[in-house]
Amino acid sequence: MKLTTAILAAGAVVSLTTAVVGAARLRQNARHQADRNEAALARNQLDWLAQMSTNPDLAKLWTPEDMDVKEYMQLLNVNQQICTLSLRDRLGFVRNGQLPFYASTLMESDVCRRYWNRFGDLRAQEAEGDERAEQFTRVLDQAAKNHPQEPDDTTHGPPDARPLRRLRPRPPSGSRPRGPTGPRHPAPSTTPRRHA
Repeated sequence: MKLTTAILAAGAVVSLTTAVVGAARLRQNARHQADRNEAALARNQLDWLAQMSTNPDLAKLWTPEDMDVKEYMQLLNVNQQICTLSLRDRLGFVRNGQLPFYASTLMESDVCRRYWNRFGDLRAQEAEGDERAEQFTRVLDQAAKNHPQEPDDTTHGPPDARPLRRLRPRPPSGSRPRGPTGPRHPAPSTTPRRHA
């Protein structure tokens, strides 16, 4: 092989390698931009849900006719939690196999089951065509089926109209309850530490 042929072949390999690396970088940039766009849109939705779930006057404007404003605000708060979990899942912050655990933890709550009973079909319709959202919705739906509503769970009146009952034992003092935002962590100590 002549020297010029070897130089041309090496140049072609370098050019091809550069093109492949460049294309991979462009795909990665596009993915990161899509993630940033999704996070920004989710932030807008979460901000709106936070306002709606804490402001009765605002919530009243959107409350379905057959529902009490306080009940609707509670359901919006659940929607906020589910949207947060969905965003974490879409951005890859929910480890493989953990989504069913988080969904089950959510559905242990009476208000979450009421939310899913009322709006689960709507969430399924919204997810159509988005494979990741469809999977997320299926997992939540299965968790809801695994925690069926009890007869007195179906009332949609104000929360003070229903008897209070504890669904799981209270965590020991000094710890935070396990929930959809992550595993249990000890509460920060109030005792000052000495620094050596």
